[in-house]
Amino acid sequence: STEIDFNTNVGNVPVDFSRDLGLETDNIIAQVGATWRPWDNHQFGFTWFNNSGSNSKSLANPIEWNGVGYDGTVETSLDFETYDFSYIWWGLNKENYALGPSIRLSYITLDSKINLTIDADGDPVVGDTFKRSGNTDVPAPTIGVAWRWVPADQWRINMEAGYMQATIGDFDGSAVVASGGVAWFPWENWGFSLNALYMDFDVNTNSNTNFNGKLQATQSNFNFGITYRF
Repeated sequence: STEIDFNTNVGNVPVDFSRDLGLETDNIIAQVGATWRPWDNHQFGFTWFNNSGSNSKSLANPIEWNGVGYDGTVETSLDFETYDFSYIWWGLNKENYALGPSIRLSYITLDSKINLTIDADGDPVVGDTFKRSGNTDVPAPTIGVAWRWVPADQWRINMEAGYMQATIGDFDGSAVVASGGVAWFPWENWGFSLNALYMDFDVNTNSNTNFNGKLQATQSNFNFGITYRF
């Protein structure tokens, strides 16, 4: 779910895109990732995914004033794109398991829009519209620990978790990232993987862009993929 504070004439209004606006969050999305271990104790990783959607929803509780019924339609769109960079130093590197600290940078680009149109007895009310949009880039670094295990020749299991409370430029907030997965290689180079990724960001910003306020975003992804190793 994603919650954003939009600036209005009466202050900041928190809007939950899932709960308040009915935006679908259970989407099937594509994810691309790669890891590179040029040396036994050093591993670099990159993951990209995009989660976007749009929805049109009528107000849940129409109102009546002076014999006139007022209703409204809210049109929303949200584009949430994440670039995730990671580095792991396998300080404890044994034959079938490894453990070490990790550094991760999750770079988020967000584009959101809300358009509310008010109707009176089925006819649009001229001038009674509410439009807000915001786009911003949020760098969210975390420091944590990673673990990998090889229980058998064809199997690989990995887990990682990180946290950071930091101020970077115009952004002040916290980030939590956790991931885990299992891979099975029935062939020497080709295999299958099942992974889970959880991200939670709580960021305040007063940047010079048209996004001002508070961003609370939680992403939970489960993905099944085909893995090639060389």
